[in-house]
Parts: sequence; structure tokens; C-alpha cells
Amino acid sequence: MNIAERLEPLYERVRDQLAGMTERDRRILVGGLLVLGLGIVFGGIWQMKSSLDAREKRLTERVEALNRIGLLSVELAETRTKSDQIAARIAEHESTDVSAYLEQVAQRSNVSDRLDSVRQKTTAETGSLVETVYAVKLSRLTQEELATFLYEMESTGYPLKVRLITVKARKRADETTLNVDMDISAYKLLASVEEE
Repeated sequence: MNIAERLEPLYERVRDQLAGMTERDRRILVGGLLVLGLGIVFGGIWQMKSSLDAREKRLTERVEALNRIGLLSVELAETRTKSDQIAARIAEHESTDVSAYLEQVAQRSNVSDRLDSVRQKTTAETGSLVETVYAVKLSRLTQEELATFLYEMESTGYPLKVRLITVKARKRADETTLNVDMDISAYKLLASVEEE
């Protein structure tokens, strides 16, 4: 028994029901079925469009995430390059002691007799770096000598940074001199500190 033979009794019953209806009832039934059919078609289209929109949104988010990953990988490569350059600069000066370096700077600045002290204060590890803070005292400097000293200290590439500087002016007769207290951070690679 095929499908057509199975549906034959159902088809006969529907035809009998339609034959027993008035013309107005048949139109209402056909109109209702059309509205129902159109509702199903438009509902299916709306459902497919919503599904496609959701998939397109997910695809857009994933493309944006992929683009961000690409940018982050480029930034990571640049950061690694900069990090390697900084590590090379730090390693270049690892054999020079901070006190000896500051004495050289004082000699180049012609203030070696006024470099009073260089004293280590604290040491802290920050990632792969060891930061050591030194207290540096200079006395009886002119403004030009102080500027020259700071320029010489920071322009050579030695891995240090002035964290705090206090300048006290003293006036004697017509001459103003400066007494300077500085906290300077010097950096070394953790591996090179462990080898020492």
C-alpha cells in the first residue's frame, strides 16, 4: 500500500466536509489556511534571518578577535625586541659599579671634589631586573655644574633613573651654590646579579 492509497480516505473525508459547507464557510477556511500558510512561511523566513544574523554576529566577533590577536602578536614581537635591546644595554654596563660610574660622571662634569657620597639604600627585584636605590650627595654646585652632571649621568645609556632630587640653595656673599641630595635607581639583570 503506497502513500496515495493511504491518504485516499483522508482526501475523501475532506472533500465530503467541503461539499457540506456553505460558500462563505469555504472562503473563510481557504482564507484561514492561506493566512496560516503565509504565517508559517514568514515565520520560517524570520527564523532563518534571525539565525543568519546571529551567525554573522558571531563571525564578526571572531574576525575582530582574530584581528586583535594579530595586533597583540605584533605588539608582543615589538615588545620582545625592545626588551632585548634594553637587556643588551643593561648587560653592556653590568661590570661597572654605580659608585665608579658616578665618579666618572663627576670627573667629566668637573665636580669630582664635590661628590660627597654614594650610598646604597635598598634593593628590590622587579621581574627579571634588580633595582638598587642609591643616595647621592653633591655640594657647592652651580646651576650649570648641576645641569652638566645630570646630563652626563643620563646621556651615556647607563641603566639608571633619578627618582628624587632635592636641591637646597645657599647664598654666600654674591655667590649662590647648590647642595643636592638624589635618590637614583640603578638596574641590573637578575641573572647577572646571581652570577656575582
